[in-house]
Amino acid sequence: MKIENPLDVPAVQNGTEPQFLDDPAMNFIRGKVAKKDGGLVFRSEGLEFFLPVSMGKAIWRQGVNEKEEVLLGVRLEHISVATRVGIDDIHLQGEVVALEPLDMETLAVVQVGKDRVRCKVMPTLALHCGDNINVVFNRCHSHLFHVSSGKIIQYGLPLSPSRR
Repeated sequence: MKIENPLDVPAVQNGTEPQFLDDPAMNFIRGKVAKKDGGLVFRSEGLEFFLPVSMGKAIWRQGVNEKEEVLLGVRLEHISVATRVGIDDIHLQGEVVALEPLDMETLAVVQVGKDRVRCKVMPTLALHCGDNINVVFNRCHSHLFHVSSGKIIQYGLPLSPSRR
């Protein structure tokens, strides 16, 4: 089978979250999209942020409604402990529930509402299980999936050089 566009490859379904063949795995946060102040927001427990315009257009093109649950996906390499704020950064507060030392970094698992997110941190950052921390990701690096099918609604956007 020849695939012309790698974005056309469907995610492999495993339960209710799409699974990918690459590593690192993607973090998933369940939520819904809603209209607000002329734009679209992603809402989850303790989290609300405006979606990029192109993502909003894709949502309505595909007929996603405000009652439908979606998955927000953020790859491991795009989420980190909050040390600075960028214009498109989304902050999540949570509790460190697991730490796994790797060669040059530590994998931290953070409970954020009902969901867990994973991020890599430098081993010099003194984290302990039970610590409350803020993690951050850039909304332009987020992806949306249908919960029911696991199919992609919209891939994230590359950042312009001025926003990196």
